Amino acid sequence: MESADRKKGRLVVRLASAIVAIMLLLLTAAAVTQIGNAKQASESAIRSYGMKLAESYAAGMNAPAYEQFLQQPKENEQYWTLRAELDRYRSQIGALYVYFVVIDEQNNPVILIDGQPKGSELASPIGEVTDIPPAAIANLQQGKIAASPMISNPEYGDYISTYSPVRNEAGEVIGVIGIDTAAADVKEIADSVIGDSVPVFIAIAILTLIAILAILFLLSRALRPLKVIVTAAEDMASGRLAEAEKLLQGSNFRSRNEIGAAYRAMADMSGKLNVIFRDIVSQANRTSRQLVETSGQFADQSAGLLDMNRTIDEAMGQMKDGARAQQVSTVETSRSMEDITSGVERVSRSSLLVADASRSALEKASAGLATIAGIRGQMARIEDVSRGTNDSVHMLESHSDAIVNALISIRDIAEQTKLLALNASIEAARAGEHGRGFAVVAAEVRKLADSSGTAVADIASLLTSIQEESTTIAERMTAGNDEIREGVRLSQDAEETMRALVDRFQFVAEESQELSAASEEMSASTEEAASAAHTIADIAAMAAHRSEEVAILAASQLEAVQGMTRSSQAMSEMAQHLQHALLKIKV
Repeated sequence: MESADRKKGRLVVRLASAIVAIMLLLLTAAAVTQIGNAKQASESAIRSYGMKLAESYAAGMNAPAYEQFLQQPKENEQYWTLRAELDRYRSQIGALYVYFVVIDEQNNPVILIDGQPKGSELASPIGEVTDIPPAAIANLQQGKIAASPMISNPEYGDYISTYSPVRNEAGEVIGVIGIDTAAADVKEIADSVIGDSVPVFIAIAILTLIAILAILFLLSRALRPLKVIVTAAEDMASGRLAEAEKLLQGSNFRSRNEIGAAYRAMADMSGKLNVIFRDIVSQANRTSRQLVETSGQFADQSAGLLDMNRTIDEAMGQMKDGARAQQVSTVETSRSMEDITSGVERVSRSSLLVADASRSALEKASAGLATIAGIRGQMARIEDVSRGTNDSVHMLESHSDAIVNALISIRDIAEQTKLLALNASIEAARAGEHGRGFAVVAAEVRKLADSSGTAVADIASLLTSIQEESTTIAERMTAGNDEIREGVRLSQDAEETMRALVDRFQFVAEESQELSAASEEMSASTEEAASAAHTIADIAAMAAHRSEEVAILAASQLEAVQGMTRSSQAMSEMAQHLQHALLKIKV
């Protein structure tokens, strides 16, 4: 909220400063122009008045006397007479200087008579070159009146010179009469005009201040929706969609400009986003909870199956050791039968050992058969649970696809917002200087739309990761199902092998009992005993071989169950990550 206030404040200050600066520049330019026009008008009035005076005086001058003086230009009686006339005229009109000039062959203006009092140190001598502008000289040679701009001379001060040609009776130009007027008159007139313009300047300044205040009020009112738009966009970027919708729906701006359109578009986008994400988050939460529960059950059952398989593995190890011991015993019995001459007593002891070992092996084989039957049932139940988990994973993938479709819609809405911002920029450009603020606003809205697009891209990336993890889980579950089916098949094979092994052990037990009963008659039937001993040895070897096969199958089944346990743990972790990601979105 504070960030939005600062941004709005800076924008209003920038716009207001620019407008104030422009208006002050215009006001200053108008004042400077008015002052310059006053000075130019004063100079023009003095210049026009001076040319009229020069032309009027030239028309009434004694041209023959000046024409006669030009024949011998020196300080004679005629010179002083003409100089006194020019001095009287200078005093009458209040001019600085009145003088008679001729233009020589090099177009240089040469003063012949300077209308100053006799004895004046300011009087120019005969033949002094003065400073008539070349353009004025050209006009004078054509018989036209002329004037110079304001001249600043260190010796004579600031003045304006006006000139008129002096003609003889034949109409020929014989010289030029020049009148220099002091610039103080020009400044006095300009100051008077400027003084009369002061009330106008004050009125313009007051109107300018009122216009500035009105512009500031209109700008502040027009930019008011920006604070709500920026705050709502920040809430949406942070995942607080409900707060953004509440803020936008709670405000009521009726602006018909681009800012109002951006506000209404943002409010509409917020409402649609909130509805879409509410459904997505609800479905994803239900799916993730089901996945967590299923993965937990699967993990518990996998742990139980793992313990059971470890027990089977230990039993198979003991069974293998017993079978090997039985094999050794039967071999020893066979050797004893071959060495029947050692005595019936040794044969009897060996037969008793064989009977005990057979009973022990039979008991362990029976226990192993029951354990394998339990394993096969447990494997079937695990297969059902794994199938259900696999279905849940596929359901999660379908929900992820739905989320991706929703994000595509969100991205389209962000693009539409950017188009609105672009339209606002175009309208601001058409508005010229007054639309510069709207261009800034459109740029800010476009940045916010870019931020929304970036947030959508981040969510899409997260969903892509979830889909990839879901695919990995599905693949692992498929592999786990294959391993489970293989475990079921191996359990069935182990059960069949154990049944055959029990039958063999039963047979061995019976034979051992018969051998024990017939040990007293062994001396009479040594061939029978030897044959039975060979049979027992073969059975023991087969039992040892079968025990090793069962042990290998049990080890393979143990590895498969361990893989299932790891898969269930990974699936549980992924489900928890999904729940944490969904908690960041508040709708």
